[in-house]
Amino acid sequence: MHPMKRNRPPHPPLESAGGGTFTPAGSRKTVAGQTVWQGLATMGSLGFTLVGCTFLGLVAGYNLDRWLGSGPWLTVLLLLLGISAGFLNIFLTAARLRNPPR
Repeated sequence: MHPMKRNRPPHPPLESAGGGTFTPAGSRKTVAGQTVWQGLATMGSLGFTLVGCTFLGLVAGYNLDRWLGSGPWLTVLLLLLGISAGFLNIFLTAARLRNPPR
């Protein structure tokens, strides 16, 4: 027997969580078959996505207005587009969590 393998505890059994992913046995499932930590990660990423889309639209519009000299119109337009893209992403993610693929 190899000396490094002598005193190792056995690995915990794995169970299928659906979709080809595996989680340790005994982990609790929440909405859409996700664990608590996976659900928190999903919700956290939604906040970052909304802020990121809004900020990207604002910066892109501001820089285009400075480059073209077109006043605040592209800033307002791209800001609204970024906000709507962020909310669309939240809506689509919530719909996917409510009705998970089988």
